[in-house]
Amino acid sequence: MAHYDPETLIILRKVLDEAWSALPDGSKSETLKSEMAQRILKQAADGVRDPVRLRASALVGAVGESPESGAGMKSTMALM
Repeated sequence: MAHYDPETLIILRKVLDEAWSALPDGSKSETLKSEMAQRILKQAADGVRDPVRLRASALVGAVGESPESGAGMKSTMALM
């Protein structure tokens, strides 16, 4: 399990909150929020600290596209 300093935890929480706020109310669920948090934590464990990349990772999964998909990234960027 990765360990994060307090500053990083603040960044990760802010990223999750911002990604969550970008979603339409009708698509929100606790399960989805948990999945988004897991994607953010996975990226952070891999060393990613850029909030834009972290948020994109969470949102790409939320809209059902893979991060490698250009279409997924375009729809994700529209949400940001």
